[in-house]
Amino acid sequence: MRYLSRVLILAGAVLVSMAGMELGLRLIPARIWMPALSTGPNIFPWIRYDPITGHANRENFEHNALHINRFGLRGPDTTCSPDGKLRIVCMGDSRTFGIWKDGAGMRFDNSYPAYLQEILAGTAEVLNAGVIGYTSPNGLAQLHSQLLTLHPSIIVVSYAVNDHSPARAPELAPVEPPTGASLQHLFDISSRLELFRLAVTAYRRATTTSGNKVVNPALSLPKYERTLQRIVADARRNGIRVVFLTQALRPRSQQNVHMTDGELFLLGTPSLDRIYGLDADYQKAMLAVAHQLDVPVVDGAAAVDRWQGEPLFGPDDLVHVNPRGARLLAEVVRDRLADLGWLPTR
Repeated sequence: MRYLSRVLILAGAVLVSMAGMELGLRLIPARIWMPALSTGPNIFPWIRYDPITGHANRENFEHNALHINRFGLRGPDTTCSPDGKLRIVCMGDSRTFGIWKDGAGMRFDNSYPAYLQEILAGTAEVLNAGVIGYTSPNGLAQLHSQLLTLHPSIIVVSYAVNDHSPARAPELAPVEPPTGASLQHLFDISSRLELFRLAVTAYRRATTTSGNKVVNPALSLPKYERTLQRIVADARRNGIRVVFLTQALRPRSQQNVHMTDGELFLLGTPSLDRIYGLDADYQKAMLAVAHQLDVPVVDGAAAVDRWQGEPLFGPDDLVHVNPRGARLLAEVVRDRLADLGWLPTR
């Protein structure tokens, strides 16, 4: 009996100590103990290191037309609970976040989730969870560590271009959540604790080797398919409906693509033909997963191909649509969700 009492006292002391450490870490700004990114902040000052996803949007960032709220999502402030309103979370990379390049530099007026919010006219809340540079594994880690706490009803999943481009920062690889409902639940809770995040950061520092290792592509087609399958399965396990969104590169019919050798290098190949071929392969993989798992698809790429109006891409950007293209994507997402009967009726 005395032995049991001592064990209980020791366990209680450990728990109290851990709670104190957690509180202390929450009171200390994370930038003090989290490492700074070696690349990116000078170009994208709203990007910070994150031990679970690798990198993330900086919370409460404000600069000109760019606002990132307290949850690290681009757009207006919101709450954890949707308060009975349909909540749509758009997951993706820079094409979801909303950034594109024209002759004057970087612009931020092409966020399709913002246009989707506008055309839904208050019947649903749309959250932009896009992060520049994200691959599908980043999105899977983000789903578990951040997005499940926001209780979305629907997630719109759109990844591809970074998955088939080179990965040049192995130290920023996301943590893959475990399989199995019980372990996932434990991971989801732990990933929001600063003490756990500090431990992951320390482990990364101890095990990551220095050097400019390049993996090309960042994700093989089989791994890309498996990650999409995980996103679908894990979202559905939490009662979330999933829709895939395909996006397109700049149509080849739009001539005079201005691409420097450096930009081609970032996409992983010196050949435009190869880029278009890779993109087509990854789109087919997404469609295959959708067919296998009965996931509805918003075919944004097909909508861009059919478009006969003003150009949807600027002459200086192969990857990101301009504002008119972003509105088109929002319109096709709205139409598909309406066809599915997933939007509230007025």
